[in-house]
Amino acid sequence: MCIQTKLVRSWPRIGPSLCVLLTLAAVSFLGMPVYFLGKQWEDERHFLKNYRAPNDYETQIAFTMNYAVNSSEKNDVVFHGDSTCLINLRPKRFEELTGMKAYNLGSVGVIGFDGFVWVLRSYLEHHPRPRALVLCIHPRALKEPAMGFGPREAREPFVWSYGPGTEDKRPPHERPVRDYFRQGLWIAYGHLTGGAQRYANEPVYNRQGKSYNTLAAEMIKERGYWEQPGTLEDDWRPRKLIEEPFNMLPGNMEGLVELAKLTQDNGILLLIRIAPLVKGDGPTNSAALRSWTAELEGNFSNVIVSRPEILHYDADCFSDIDHCNRKGADMFTAFVGAEVTKAIAGR
Repeated sequence: MCIQTKLVRSWPRIGPSLCVLLTLAAVSFLGMPVYFLGKQWEDERHFLKNYRAPNDYETQIAFTMNYAVNSSEKNDVVFHGDSTCLINLRPKRFEELTGMKAYNLGSVGVIGFDGFVWVLRSYLEHHPRPRALVLCIHPRALKEPAMGFGPREAREPFVWSYGPGTEDKRPPHERPVRDYFRQGLWIAYGHLTGGAQRYANEPVYNRQGKSYNTLAAEMIKERGYWEQPGTLEDDWRPRKLIEEPFNMLPGNMEGLVELAKLTQDNGILLLIRIAPLVKGDGPTNSAALRSWTAELEGNFSNVIVSRPEILHYDADCFSDIDHCNRKGADMFTAFVGAEVTKAIAGR
């Protein structure tokens, strides 16, 4: 009993030391492969994660880029812009009204005006040139930087995966070794639990239980249009947007000029259309808007600004204060269809 007691009492000194040694050995053995797995995943420029379902930002961006890169069909007209383009313009309705084939390449405002340029470049690399591009944007997209629209977790991977491809666009890491090791653990977990294919069938947050694959099938059927159901509540209150919501942030203006140059170089008509606002929300006219739109039209012969510049619809045409429901989308699409038909005929 004395010998046994002595051995037992010695474990507190031997046990922890042995555990530390085993832990260090395990980290040395597994740490480097896990680190390189996380680093390789980023180097390969994956956009969607393989260990969780995409969120709604990622779903919208990924579907837009999949069409831009993996399709080659011809469209007469392409809609482009932020979520007000994605949700407010119905290509199938446009086709019924105009007889022209159309596709909605809209995404989310978080990608920014430089992101709009990258999306269009990708589209033109894989598709015949359209006759016209309709750029539809919310007034806030003019005034705010891209990061003002959403989390950096969506913007930075988009730029790295789909941007110009330069090393300076790599997502920043305060502690790269730690970050790549953690990412490697998540990637390994994703591989073991079914990967991206499994999570593409998991519910997307805030999308009524629909998965990425379900939403993608709906958007394919609707040619890129993302319907947002519901009606704006009767007790909504007008916002104080910004004192001058149609001022153009210099960085955004640079992106818009680049977009105008890209369309002009490719012989594409660029029609700029501000998304409709709820009656009572925002001004009915703007000197700033007329100033920078007149400058664009003067500098680029292919640019036309859709007028009247500011449209106001009743609240029952909106699903929320920024986006139209199906009723509003049909109304707005009919307006844009008439504008595009007139602009193409005028050329």
